[in-house]
Amino acid sequence: MAPLLDDPNFAVLPDFMVNDHREARAQLIANGIVNNAQVAELLAVLWTMKNNTAWDLWAEQLEEAARDAEEIQCLAAEECYRKAQLSNSALDRVNPVSASWSTRTMED
Repeated sequence: MAPLLDDPNFAVLPDFMVNDHREARAQLIANGIVNNAQVAELLAVLWTMKNNTAWDLWAEQLEEAARDAEEIQCLAAEECYRKAQLSNSALDRVNPVSASWSTRTMED
């Protein structure tokens, strides 16, 4: 399923009795639903069901985005640590006296 772009928690149930939904009501009445009020009620139920599904999908998207962000932070931290280790290793090779002094200082 395609990702949702809008938060369904802010969606507002449409008024299915307005002219915008006249064609949908007419088709449902032609298929045996008795009147406009019943059709509007059915459309509201269907909209609510779809919106509830969208809420679940939205929550899943938020959780996935949080997991992705956490993974990116971990990878960035690991990369920083690796670069620091390489940098320290290079410094130790360039100035071994300094490396042994810092080791002794840390051990003291």
